Amino acid sequence: MTATAPPTPDTTLVVMLGASQYPRDEKLSNEQFLHTAEAVRQYFQSRDAFALPSDNLLWLFDSPEAPSELDGRIRDFLRSARQRDEASRPRDVIVYYIGHGFFDDQKSYFLALHSLRPDAPDSSYRFKSLQLAIKSEARHARKYPGRYSDRLNIDSQKERRPSHVTGRIHRQHRRRAARVSGLGGTGGRVAGTELRGCGHLLRPSAPAHVVLSRG
Repeated sequence: MTATAPPTPDTTLVVMLGASQYPRDEKLSNEQFLHTAEAVRQYFQSRDAFALPSDNLLWLFDSPEAPSELDGRIRDFLRSARQRDEASRPRDVIVYYIGHGFFDDQKSYFLALHSLRPDAPDSSYRFKSLQLAIKSEARHARKYPGRYSDRLNIDSQKERRPSHVTGRIHRQHRRRAARVSGLGGTGGRVAGTELRGCGHLLRPSAPAHVVLSRG
């Protein structure tokens, strides 16, 4: 496989992380996060879009599990896929996070999960732990991190107002505007979203707010 070879459904893994509901602090809950997660999942699994096999997607969005349990499930998912035969062994791994994020006092970054407790940063998923899991279990694959998030001040519990951008799709060296109805937001716009990856991964039917660029 060359560095520029396009991803294929059978050799691509997708991990969906994040939360739309925060039971211990309801004002952080955002139904739009769920709509976005479902739209991204629909794109990847639709036969008319990327056509990802169901066994190649790990859906952990809105999971009530603790960060350590989610970390273990991600590692098991990647490790198991690595044992496949050569034809279906993963060559590309996409990790997509949708939700809130914050820094603690030591400037460590956390992905806020359903398990979030405002007074306990470790109740959320430390980003460094996710990096280590991916590096350890998918070291031979190309990685594409993605995010749809609002930054959260864990001390003051005040959110930064989301920036709103029109979705763009980067296809190789071209930029192509696209809009998809029913994804929430005003006038087809949603909170700033980014997915860094290879431009030819997305097809015209991809959600309008997803952005892909080789990174």
